[in-house]
Amino acid sequence: MVFSRKLDRCSVIKAELWAITQGLRLIHLKKLGTHILIESDSLEAITLLRNGCPRQNECFDLVQEISELAASCETVSYLHIGREANLVADLLAKQCNIGEENLIIYDSPPNFIFRALAADLAGVI
Repeated sequence: MVFSRKLDRCSVIKAELWAITQGLRLIHLKKLGTHILIESDSLEAITLLRNGCPRQNECFDLVQEISELAASCETVSYLHIGREANLVADLLAKQCNIGEENLIIYDSPPNFIFRALAADLAGVI
């Protein structure tokens, strides 16, 4: 399952953490698994998720929600990946900026990300 959403103005880190939160919510809602790998090109997001977040940080509530959602899974791993390995997410974000809808959920990968998915699977990216 893939999703994309248009957000109001917020920091990049909040947008990244929001996306992780929504992904975990969908995984729970659709019962898609309990062994989860979260990949992000945001080292700051991965660091907050691994090490915790101070209460005064603007992202505290999101990090807490992610921690609570993760606690109900058997395993959740957080992995920092390079931006070049995150092409699919980049394409989805760009497509959402073009569209009018606020939230798009794809039950299968949309055509415009097939090349990026194939390159990712082949280890080209």
